[in-house]
Amino acid sequence: MKVAEYKGYTIEFHENTGEFSITTVNGSYATYAAVKTKIDKVVKAEVKGNFPIDVVTSGFKKGTITSYNAEEKKAWVSVVSEGRQKNSLTDYAGNPRFYKASEVNLKLADEYKTLSDQITELNKRQRNLTTQLTEPITFEP
Repeated sequence: MKVAEYKGYTIEFHENTGEFSITTVNGSYATYAAVKTKIDKVVKAEVKGNFPIDVVTSGFKKGTITSYNAEEKKAWVSVVSEGRQKNSLTDYAGNPRFYKASEVNLKLADEYKTLSDQITELNKRQRNLTTQLTEPITFEP
């Protein structure tokens, strides 16, 4: 039974053997083992956890992990401030990207946001001071 066609290849499933095959101009190739291995990896990689998990990201943003794939080492995360969900690696260069949304971590995230807001305000004040400079020196007549 033809299942699909992809990039010129016909993918078929043989009910009598339970195998998939790919048909090309050069013949047919059994792919059951490769497909089975991939499906087994995906199923094994799906972590059945207590989702959702509230987290604080390494960028001090509050979010929620909704699922995790162990094979890809990626989690689906909804970040509150971004208002969207994204698929993200769970670590970067060996450093964790997500931390439990504990009372301590939530306070740190709030403090980080406060400091970021203060930095933004100070940058605005610096730019404002630049516009107040008077008596520029020019060398043109």
